[in-house]
Amino acid sequence: MATHDNYENCGPDILGFVLAKAAEREIKMVQAYVTVREQIKVRWFQEAGLEQVVTLPGQLCVEGEMIDVIVLEGRP
Repeated sequence: MATHDNYENCGPDILGFVLAKAAEREIKMVQAYVTVREQIKVRWFQEAGLEQVVTLPGQLCVEGEMIDVIVLEGRP
């Protein structure tokens, strides 16, 4: 799932749909990668039951700055 900030209001609904489809397909584990700048998106995943497992330093270059990425995982 990838969302633009314009979808902030419906992000949790999109996530719920994606996780429900994953469960239907018997997917055992899902992972999410979110920049540390996007704490609202981190909360979406946490509220859906995913847990933070690691922060990867300097994984993305955004506007010339290297940004850390939070990895979350859990069962759909």
